[in-house]
Amino acid sequence: MIRDLESRAKIKVESLRVDKSEFDRYFQKWSYDKIYIKNKEEKALEHFVAIKLLDFKKKDVFIDIASLNSPFPNVVSKTYGCKVYKQDLSYPAGVNRNVIGSDAAAMPLEAGSVSKMTLHCSFEHFEGDADTRFVKEAGRVLKPGGMVCILPLYLSKGYYIQNDPTVDRTGLVFDEGASIKEVAGWNNRFGRIYSVDKLKERIFNNCGDLEIKMYFLENTKDIHPDCYLNFILVLIKKAALNQNGPELPGIYELAKRALNRIRR
Repeated sequence: MIRDLESRAKIKVESLRVDKSEFDRYFQKWSYDKIYIKNKEEKALEHFVAIKLLDFKKKDVFIDIASLNSPFPNVVSKTYGCKVYKQDLSYPAGVNRNVIGSDAAAMPLEAGSVSKMTLHCSFEHFEGDADTRFVKEAGRVLKPGGMVCILPLYLSKGYYIQNDPTVDRTGLVFDEGASIKEVAGWNNRFGRIYSVDKLKERIFNNCGDLEIKMYFLENTKDIHPDCYLNFILVLIKKAALNQNGPELPGIYELAKRALNRIRR
């Protein structure tokens, strides 16, 4: 899969390793064994890796996308003291203090108002074109240098949608060209697993001015045998040109310089 990403999608995949003792301290500090009944190590690992990759600062404006009841916004707020929001489609519509109720791909926020975002085990549930639309929305709301971390990013040789036939699937439309994998008891109606070609088509080709970084966590099973975090996608809003070098002269200044040359 890494070879396919690098050869067909032209995306370099960086290796990542987690320090087990550091992770264990994080797990104990935030009492993940009391918060989650199952998949506690996996959820803690996703949060721990996001913290490492995003490098939070006090000045950040952070949104946990599809947050629902996640403890992660509280972890970030208490650890870094930055401005923290949580977003979910199930919340009351609008921005209510630190709660955003909206479609993640159409948030009621100003352009360039956010510096960090995370999606933990949620991006795969974005039905229809919501995954593509979210990437475009991230490009809109992120500040220059801002980042969004999506983990896990589910990849497979084939492109398919996993669903539970026993749950309500009213209005569900499966992606054209995707194989359907029914898993009774999974308790979710939709889960998208990308092939490299579909990831490129739906996500990479719609990144606009977002820089793409891909990571592969090498020692997932060393953390816990039940952990499954492998691929991680980080998108970074490219800085404006004048933030990478000297500020370019405006139209008025260019006209003034031209006039001076004529006079000479």
